Amino acid sequence: MTAPCKKTHVVPLSSDVVVVGGGFIGCSVAYQLAKRGVAVTLIEQEHIAWGASGRNAGQVSPAAGYTDAFLPFTVANFAMLHAMETELDADFQFRHSGGMEIVTEPEAIADLAAGAAALRQAGWHADVLDGDAARRRVPALGPRVLAARYVAESGHLMPMQLAYAFARAARQHGAHICTGTTVTGITTDTRGVCSIHTDGGTISTRIVVNATNGWAAEIAAMVGLTLPIQPQRGQILVTAPVPPLLPMTFGFWAERAVHYWRQTPHGSIVIGGGRAYDEPGIGSYSRQNSHDILRRFPAHVADTMPVLATLPVVRTWAGTMGFTPDYGPLIGPCAAVPGFFIAAGFNGNGTPWSCIAGVIVARMICGEADDLPWERVAPDRFAGG
Repeated sequence: MTAPCKKTHVVPLSSDVVVVGGGFIGCSVAYQLAKRGVAVTLIEQEHIAWGASGRNAGQVSPAAGYTDAFLPFTVANFAMLHAMETELDADFQFRHSGGMEIVTEPEAIADLAAGAAALRQAGWHADVLDGDAARRRVPALGPRVLAARYVAESGHLMPMQLAYAFARAARQHGAHICTGTTVTGITTDTRGVCSIHTDGGTISTRIVVNATNGWAAEIAAMVGLTLPIQPQRGQILVTAPVPPLLPMTFGFWAERAVHYWRQTPHGSIVIGGGRAYDEPGIGSYSRQNSHDILRRFPAHVADTMPVLATLPVVRTWAGTMGFTPDYGPLIGPCAAVPGFFIAAGFNGNGTPWSCIAGVIVARMICGEADDLPWERVAPDRFAGG
């Protein structure tokens, strides 16, 4: 059982912007605003990175996602990560390792090729390898692997460390970080948002950023909006450490769901996925693993990498993600409620948006120019919610 979250800061009476949600998206937004001189307060009902941000496998790639429409954002995010450890003065163990998506069915090879072509068009390096070529690059791959898409610009990191780095840097620039604090309501007037209420007090503000991902619909309802964001559970297994075996990250589709795994710098294999094993709404907010995960995850990984079949699982956990109808996030202002912004619905791919989402929101709020196609992530693309 998790201990009650202690309030770490008295909420201020007023703030230019209030960010709700202490995952790496919310912390990224708070950091980008604070370094621009904006008075920002971040409200988190538990601890920093206590939701999906601290409960995922930490893989990051411009190829992440379910559609190529968002490549301009994920490509920009990956490029930012190279400089972010220096900018934040933090080691979140970013490794530019490359990554493979592997397939065992002939009909899946065409999809791999199409994805590789889209990445190359965006200026990145992506190749489709046959099974033998893939095994030459990664000997751990088994004989059932027919093909693989190799993306050089992929990697992995420790997501909780990234979230804490954003939060620490935001605080250093003057942001208030209030954990153990629950939002209880948002008040609007004829001009839009005017205050946000918490169990620690009321904050006068004209801008609220809803960065709660799987909980975003609940916060939006406080201002009368209906968001098409559905919470779904992602699950993780961690094995005992082994000597270096996996030089890159891996993804594999099976049973209508993606499975993914990587080896951490200290040797453990982190395996994630599993959202298709829950019916919508069933177990969405649970942080426990479903009963069949210990059977399904190792079976699918062993199907492609038999050498991993006997590794003991030493830790398991789960976290809640937010999914949208078109598998794209909602980032930006809501026209129906002036001053109400959203940065949520990352469809299990929050890490590949962790840096760029904060930049997008900060530029919008501060009126800065940007050449990214914001309309692709605009919340108002779902007319009437």
